[in-house]
Amino acid sequence: MKFAVISDIHGNLEALETVLSDAEAQRVDGYILLGDYCLSNPEPDACVTCIRNLPNAHVIRGNEERYFETLMHQDQRTWTDGQMEISYWCYRNLSPENRAYLLSLPQRLELTVDGVPLHIAHSSAEFIGDREHREWGTWVVSERYPHGGHLL
Repeated sequence: MKFAVISDIHGNLEALETVLSDAEAQRVDGYILLGDYCLSNPEPDACVTCIRNLPNAHVIRGNEERYFETLMHQDQRTWTDGQMEISYWCYRNLSPENRAYLLSLPQRLELTVDGVPLHIAHSSAEFIGDREHREWGTWVVSERYPHGGHLL
């Protein structure tokens, strides 16, 4: 099977439609969507509606969708923090159906495709915690490559 793997759409409907058009041209069998569908661009609701209508799609939450879970339990009259304004705007501009859909998504998926097990998550922390940060944080790279260089 051939999948289009898509992540971090952030409400950019034009970009999403372009990627989906290319995926169709590539004759994909399905889609794996890895989260962060709404925040930061002007068409969050249209993006989520588009994703909901994709055939053979495996869809999980990203960290942005987790914000909505927190926001749904808050009194919107207290939403005055300028740093979170885009999250507030996006939450208010999602249809109730699309908001419920996002909140129903799992944080990770495990499936087998053509005999190959796939572990799907937006963040590796879903599977291994902060292990990579302890072993491969920027401090490790700077110690190993003090004058620049590339990891292979």
